[in-house]
Amino acid sequence: MNRQPSIVIDCNIHRLRIHRQTLYLLNSPNNIQFLINPEQKMLAIQKCPTNTGERVRWIHFGDKQCCEFYSKLLITRLCKLFEPSWKRQMYKIYGTHVAKENLILFNLNEAIPTTAQEELNNE
Repeated sequence: MNRQPSIVIDCNIHRLRIHRQTLYLLNSPNNIQFLINPEQKMLAIQKCPTNTGERVRWIHFGDKQCCEFYSKLLITRLCKLFEPSWKRQMYKIYGTHVAKENLILFNLNEAIPTTAQEELNNE
């Protein structure tokens, strides 16, 4: 298993998959926030407290599971940042853990086109 934090954005089915290593680096939080900087085309995933209004709560399914979020609005907006270069397909992005801020930072400019089969082989 790759130890570098990563996500996959699937523009076709409006899914954002957060790989388990990414969540482990954030100490397997119950609540996270997505922070987006459209000018720099950066996405951050940050652990956040339960009382934060802009949080996403997820359920722990087990040690071998990724976390998936489906949002047509979020994924459509992320994909539009890269029109016309991003097509309706999957993109993998590797991130950097910023321990001091307890977040993972992803440079969307470094997205790598991928396929479902490649993702299965990497899990």
